[in-house]
This record gives sequence, C-alpha cells and structure tokens, in this order.
Amino acid sequence: MERQSHQTLADRTDSHWWYVSRRTIIRKILAKSLKTSEHRKILEIGCGSGGNLQMLSEYGSLTAMEFDDENHRRASSRGICPVEKIKLEDNVAILRRFDLICMLDVLEHINNDFAALQLVRQQLSEGGQLLITVPANKFLWTSADVVNHHYRRYTKKQLIDLIVSSRLTVEYASYFNTLLFPFISVGLLFLKRFSKRSASENFGRIWFLPLAAINKVLIGIFSSEKYFLPRISFPFGVSLLVVARKTKGKFG
Repeated sequence: MERQSHQTLADRTDSHWWYVSRRTIIRKILAKSLKTSEHRKILEIGCGSGGNLQMLSEYGSLTAMEFDDENHRRASSRGICPVEKIKLEDNVAILRRFDLICMLDVLEHINNDFAALQLVRQQLSEGGQLLITVPANKFLWTSADVVNHHYRRYTKKQLIDLIVSSRLTVEYASYFNTLLFPFISVGLLFLKRFSKRSASENFGRIWFLPLAAINKVLIGIFSSEKYFLPRISFPFGVSLLVVARKTKGKFG
C-alpha cells in the first residue's frame, strides 16, 4: 500500500498544488541567486519522476540521478536530460563537478545526512551552489512522514548548522509554505491525534490531488510566496529552503 501511495503521488507531480507551487518558488530563488552563465552544469539528486527537470534545464546543462526503478523510468521517459540510475555515493567516484546541485526534498530520506552533504560538496565546483529543500518542524511529524520514508524534519537552525559543518557557506535560508502553515499544521496535528486510519490512508488524505478548483486555489496561495522570497526570510513554514555555496579557498 505504501508503494501504491508513493506512486500515485509521483503520477501527479506536474499538477499537484504542492509540486507546482514549490517549482514556482524555486524558479524565483534560482533567478535571483544564479549569475548569468551559458555553460552551467547542473545536477538534481533524487529527481523522482522528473517533475523538476524541465524547469532546471532552463538554467544550464542538466543531469539527474534517481535510484528507484519506476521513478527512473518515468523521469527518463520525459527525454529532457540524462537520468542516471545510481546512488549518491556511487556518483562521487566519477569525480564530476557541477556548478549547481539541487536536492529537493531528498535529504530527509537519507539516514546519514552529514555524510551525504560531504559527498555533495565533493561534486560542487569551486564557487558552486547547493539548493536544498526539506520538510520542517518535528512537531509536524505524522504517518505521512513514515509512509514517505523520512528520517527527520528540520528546524532552520538544525539545517544551517548541518550545512555549515559540511564546510559550505549559507547564502540564504528561509521557511516556506508559510501562508498555508496554520491550516496545514492544524490538519496534521488533528490527523496525528484523532485519526484511526492506516498510515497509507492518512498519507493519501493529505497529499493526493484535490478537486481541480481547490487545487487551483491552493496553487494561488502557496505560489504567491514568490513575491516575498528571497527578499525576506519567513520565520516559520511547513518546509525549509537553503542556498549554500562552496566558497573558494575558505575551507581548502
């Protein structure tokens, strides 16, 4: 049942309000943080079914990694960029360097997140940037996190400390999915406290595609955060976003 829930969500990454809105915000962050370059090499680690590939391909020469068999097939079938079926630790041995690496809701799936970031740093070119998004706030932990195979949710301080300890310089950090935070947090807490349904059913109730009209409204609310980010940093939210850089000469 967990696999079925996971795959149903993967089928909807092009239209689901959460994915659509996250792409809108990431596009704004990238447009503000990246210098103009026609030769930028980009890597998306854990691209899932490939919902972000078209957007990321607009900023340079894109390569993606996805180890899950079905997601790899779906991402590859889009024909946007090479999608390699390898794990992060396998890719390091190839000794390639990238100007931008994106880990969009991936780090929380990795048991040893510190080791993962150390590997990622090795694949960044000097001055290269890392863009990370993760779920925020441990108190929002529910069966949806279990079904989605999360190890943790982060606070802003925890994520910044982790990135700095990995010898990367944080350039921007903010919570996001803030405007919907009161409604989502109440819903998650209610679910955790009162729901009698199985973990998979709970996951489906929160994340599966709602009615088209509701989906459109949610996209409008969530996506409107692009008008504030990255000019400001939100103090709370359902998710976290960090842009970091491998600073030349600072750490050797």
